Amino acid sequence: MKLPGMNFLLAFAFLVLLVLTACAEDDYVVSDAVLEEQEKEGLLLYANDLEADEYRNPEIEYGEITDERDNHVYRTITIAGITWMAQNLEYADSVQTPNLKGKSWCYEDKPENCKKGGRLYTWSAVVDYDSTYKFFELERRGICPQGFFVPGSAEVQHLLYNQNLKPFQLRSVAGWLGNGYNTDDIGFSALPAGAKVKGKYINGGSNAYFWTNYASAGGFAYVFNILYERNEFDFNARDLENAYSLRCVKASKKASSSSSNAVASSSSSSQVPYFFSEMTDSRDNEVYKTLVTKDQEWLDENLRFKTDSVICHTNMLDMCDSSNWYYLWKEAVNACPEGWHLPDTTEWRTLVNMFVSLHNDGEVDTLGFDDVALRSYRMDGGYGKDGYDHFWTADEDDTLAVQVRLGSSYVAFDKQSKRFALSVRCVKD
Repeated sequence: MKLPGMNFLLAFAFLVLLVLTACAEDDYVVSDAVLEEQEKEGLLLYANDLEADEYRNPEIEYGEITDERDNHVYRTITIAGITWMAQNLEYADSVQTPNLKGKSWCYEDKPENCKKGGRLYTWSAVVDYDSTYKFFELERRGICPQGFFVPGSAEVQHLLYNQNLKPFQLRSVAGWLGNGYNTDDIGFSALPAGAKVKGKYINGGSNAYFWTNYASAGGFAYVFNILYERNEFDFNARDLENAYSLRCVKASKKASSSSSNAVASSSSSSQVPYFFSEMTDSRDNEVYKTLVTKDQEWLDENLRFKTDSVICHTNMLDMCDSSNWYYLWKEAVNACPEGWHLPDTTEWRTLVNMFVSLHNDGEVDTLGFDDVALRSYRMDGGYGKDGYDHFWTADEDDTLAVQVRLGSSYVAFDKQSKRFALSVRCVKD
C-alpha cells in the first residue's frame, strides 16, 4: 500500500524512497533444517503443548484489561512509567472494524496459534487506515482496545533503550529457539510469533516483530523486532503489506482541560525522573507530545508550525511528519507557541546532562529526541545528511547561531550559519 500523494513527490522524495527501500531489508529467515530440528526438541512456540500462561515469568505481577469489543482479557505490565500489553493483540472483528477484513491472520492459518501468539496484522489494519486517517495524531488508537494506542518511536525507544535491557530480558521464558537463556525480567513476555511476508509464514519460534505507528511516504513503516540469535534489538522500515504482531500502549490520562496534561503513571517520580505529557498549539490546534523532567518541559516532537518560509524535505507540507520541518534561525527564535521558547545552550545542556547521568553514557535520546526519520537538514537549496539531528538554539553571534547536533552516542554544540534551516524543539517558559 502506498500513502496518498506518492505520485506527486519530487525528485528528492524519490531519493528518500530509495534510502528507505534500502533500509527495508528482507526479513531474516531461519532455515527449514534448523526449524525442523528445533521442532523435534519441542522448543518452537507452535510445536509444543504449553499453555499461554506458561510463557510468562511467574515472578512478575501483571495487571489486566478487558477489551470491551470482544471481552478478550489481556495481561498488562508497567515498565518505567509506561503500561504495555503483555500479550500480542488478538482482535479480529472486521464487522466492527471493516479495515481489518483480509488484513490479519493466525500463524499458518491455525486458530490455536492466535490463542498463544495473537494475530499478525498489516500496518493499515493496525492503524485502522482509511480515508479519515490523519497523519498528525499524538496517540493513534488504531485497532487497540479503548484507552490504549499503537506505540510510536518514543515509546519503543523508551522500552528498548532507556532501561539498558538486553533482548533475553524481554523474551518469554519458553517457546524460543535456544530458549535456555531467556529471563523475561520485566514481564514483557515477547513471544516469537513470526510474520507473514509475501504470503509466506516465516520465523515462528525464532523472531518477534511488533508494528509502530510511524510510516514513511515510501510505503514502509517501522517495526521493532527481537531475534533469537542476536543480543541486540532491530528497529527497521518494513513493507506495509507484511503482517506482524501488535503490542498496544496505555494512552495518556488528561489531568485537566489545560494545554499541558500529565500522563498518569503507577510509578512515582522518584522511580521515574521524567514522564510524558502533551500540549496543544493554540495557533493551529496541533497537538504535541512533551517530555517533562524535574526542571523542564520539552516538545518531544519537532515543531511543525507553518511560517512563511518553513521547509519540508518533501516540499509538500501536507506530507511532512514531525521530523521533516526546518526553520531559518530568524524564524526559529519566534516560532514556538505562546508560553514556550527556543531553548538556549544552557537549557539544552541541562537536558543532556540529565540523560548522561541517568544512563552513564553519551546516549542522549531515549525518549524521542533522536527521531527515526532521515537525519537531514537544508543547506542553500539542497539537503545534507551526516548522521546527526540538527537543532537551533537561541544563542547567536552575528551571522552565526549555536546549533545542537545529536547522534546515537554523541552531542555537539557548535556554530552554524543562519542561512541554514534546522529543526526546532521548544521548551516551556
